[in-house]
Amino acid sequence: MLITTWNEGAEKIFGYPKEEAIGKNIELIIPDHYKEVHNSGVERYLSTGIAKILGKTLELEGMRKDGEIIPIELSINNWAMGGVLFFSSIIRDISDRKQAEDALKESEERYRKLIELSPDGLCVYQNNKIVYANDKSAALIGLNNAVELIGRESLEFLSSEKNDEVQQFIHQLYREQETYVKFEAPLVSVNGENIIVEASASLIQYNGKLAIMTTFRDISERKKVEQQLKEANELLERLSNIDGLTGIPNRRYFDEMFELEWKVAARHSAPLSILLCDVDYFKAYNDTYGHQAGDYCLTEIASSFSKVLKGERFRS
Repeated sequence: MLITTWNEGAEKIFGYPKEEAIGKNIELIIPDHYKEVHNSGVERYLSTGIAKILGKTLELEGMRKDGEIIPIELSINNWAMGGVLFFSSIIRDISDRKQAEDALKESEERYRKLIELSPDGLCVYQNNKIVYANDKSAALIGLNNAVELIGRESLEFLSSEKNDEVQQFIHQLYREQETYVKFEAPLVSVNGENIIVEASASLIQYNGKLAIMTTFRDISERKKVEQQLKEANELLERLSNIDGLTGIPNRRYFDEMFELEWKVAARHSAPLSILLCDVDYFKAYNDTYGHQAGDYCLTEIASSFSKVLKGERFRS
């Protein structure tokens, strides 16, 4: 098959001037790894009339004068004139497009790897259905892999007590379009285990449509530690304000409350009263019966005061 026509576009794509291309075999621009397929296709067409590529647009490769292999888009048609069979080819250099496609593919692959290797769970929701998830999110819920999450309801594993609040977050995202929200939510795994997650959600484009992407991590242990720390601090504060012997607030607590009540009374021009009690003959009692009996006596007195003043506005 000889080249009979060669325009400026062909010169630009393949680097051969017209005078070098005319009369040469078309294999001039066909890479070595395509020549066998090309030749067998031509032979089949000439012997059987069966053509697999005529009238179609294909993505193949061409070879430039300098030996560079480039991606091309090729459309071939044929006609007969004077008993001679002619073929015409429309060829486009699609190097830029292929580079863009490869770059996009690499970018998608890179992000896919980042998502799969992320220590956080990730789900994408459209129309209240999960359309994408990574394996970490499935493992957190107690499933074997992400495929088991696809198609499930977006709030299926959310504890019902948080349903309304999360729905408000979703409406906020769609209403404000670019809003990023962060919240804590209780989940229930397929095994019935309660899990607390820290989640963040944002609006994205997925397959050309608006979607919500949510990332979340299990903070159950952290919340447990925070609760223990809170309880420990409350206990410490209580111990620092309570007299170990009598079980009633100590002098430190009295000073704090006195200052507070003084400010309240001054702000409202209200009277403030303080009741001081002295235990008659306590020293003699303590000396006679010993410190243990004296401590018990003080404890009983404090208990009596607490019972009498229960429900009153009283600061000891």
